[in-house]
Amino acid sequence: MTTQNAYPLSLQELATTLDAYAGPPRPRTRGADHRWSIWRVASAAAVLALVLAGAAYAAGFNPFAGISAADHPAASNDSLPAWMVADIAQFNSTVEQMGHGHLLTDSTRFVRQLPSGMRFYTMATSVGELCLANVYPPGSSNAKGGLGCGDSLSQSQPITIGSEQPNPATPPISYGLAIDGVTAISFMAGGTETTVPVTDNVWTYEGSADLTSVTVHWDDGSTQTLINGR
Repeated sequence: MTTQNAYPLSLQELATTLDAYAGPPRPRTRGADHRWSIWRVASAAAVLALVLAGAAYAAGFNPFAGISAADHPAASNDSLPAWMVADIAQFNSTVEQMGHGHLLTDSTRFVRQLPSGMRFYTMATSVGELCLANVYPPGSSNAKGGLGCGDSLSQSQPITIGSEQPNPATPPISYGLAIDGVTAISFMAGGTETTVPVTDNVWTYEGSADLTSVTVHWDDGSTQTLINGR
C-alpha cells in the first residue's frame, strides 16, 4: 500500500473526484509511486464482503488485532478533529452510492503523536479494510491532514507506506502503520540505506526517500523485503 509524494488531498476533494469519475469500470492499477489505494472497484464479491464484514463486526470482530497501539477501548483521546469528521461524512455518502462500503468512524483509535504534534489515527471500514489518518497540529502552514485506506495488515503485508509534502517549503514526510513484531524498516534515502524505528505501530521519516524497496525488520532478527509495498 503506497502513496505518492504529493500535496494532501482532502476527503471532500477525493469524494468529488470519485463521484465525477466517468472512466472505464475497471481502471488500470496504478504504479508504485501513486497514492495508497483508497477504494477498489465494486463487484459482486465486494458486496458479499460488505455483508460478511457487517456480520463479523456485530459479532465482536476486532479490526485492530495485531496493532497493539490501536487495540484499546474507545477513549476521548481517540476523537478526530471536527473538520475531518465532517469530511468523512461526505466521503461516505459518495462511496456508499458506489458500493464500496464506508469508514466506521466509531472505530477510530489514536495510535501515536510525533514531537512535531502530528497525530496518527487508525479506523476500520465496513468492507474489512484499514485506514490511517494523519492530522497536522493547528497552525501548520496550510496543511490539515489526510487519509488512506487499504487492506488490513498481515504477516505477508506487515506495513503500510505513505508519503506526502504539504507545501514546497517543507520536506516530504513518509509514514505508515506496522503490525506487532515489526521493530524497524529500512530504505534508501539520500543515496544511503536508512533505518527508522517503529514506535506504537507507526514509522515516520522526514525527507526525500526511495520507498520502492523496503526492508522490514522483525523482533526475532529476521528481515523481509517488500517491493512496491508487497
